[in-house]
Amino acid sequence: MHLWKILLIVLSSTTCFAEEVQQGKIYPAGAYVESSHTGIGLTIPQGWQGAWPSGSEMFVLESTALKANIFMAMQASDENSLKVWMSNTIALDTSVQLQPASSLKKAGNIYTANYTVVGAPQLSAYIAAQIVPPANGLAFIALSADATKTRQVEKVTRTLAGALTIKPVATQTTNTGSGFWQDYFKGGYIVRYFSGSGYTEQQHLWLCSDGSFQYKFSSGGYSMSGASGASSSRSDGRWSANGASENEGQLILQHSNGNQKSYRVSLGKELKLNGKKWLPDTNKVCD
Repeated sequence: MHLWKILLIVLSSTTCFAEEVQQGKIYPAGAYVESSHTGIGLTIPQGWQGAWPSGSEMFVLESTALKANIFMAMQASDENSLKVWMSNTIALDTSVQLQPASSLKKAGNIYTANYTVVGAPQLSAYIAAQIVPPANGLAFIALSADATKTRQVEKVTRTLAGALTIKPVATQTTNTGSGFWQDYFKGGYIVRYFSGSGYTEQQHLWLCSDGSFQYKFSSGGYSMSGASGASSSRSDGRWSANGASENEGQLILQHSNGNQKSYRVSLGKELKLNGKKWLPDTNKVCD
């Protein structure tokens, strides 16, 4: 099964009157955040905080007292595929893997399992996951650095998985695209690098001439309370672009799992997507 992508992008906080989440801002315990692209929402637990690191697209939960992180991952899946994924080795990146350390358990609609962390033996891992509408697997992946507090972390992880709010997501369609930006991106490849405060991230986007795209995301080294980890994911789908001027346009990615992401694009001295610098390079994956 393909690596699951980290659940990210377009969060809002009801404690801030539905203000869109801001990068670099820390959201305290009790704040409610949700993704408009997936319809999934949750309340940050007591003793925890959430953050969207500046320049990153990954939302992370942390507890300094428990020395733990919780990442959210989502992928199109049915129940059987979810069980297979959780019962086998899960690669977070090329050097870090989660190895099952317990049998898969189920309580209600929540599956849980314990894992050892190959490549980072000082950590332990725990996953609580379920199937959410329309047909997605949603997993909470906890990494703990304090062996004496893993039970507490596991309880919080199960509570998060069981206390989600799920709202219907409007069906979105992809435009056929036209103009300068459709021609600019056709058959292209762009990449973005980010690093800061010990965290590194890479995003790769291949925009094939037939209208399909491939996306790869990898990150690592983001240490929260001593529990550092890495992640990697891939996705694909259809792309289109609009705009007649290099000064402003729109790039639309319609992911195969139904999620849609739209970027504001501009081309001056450098290519920018939503105000962030991307680097054009040679496409060696597709025409």
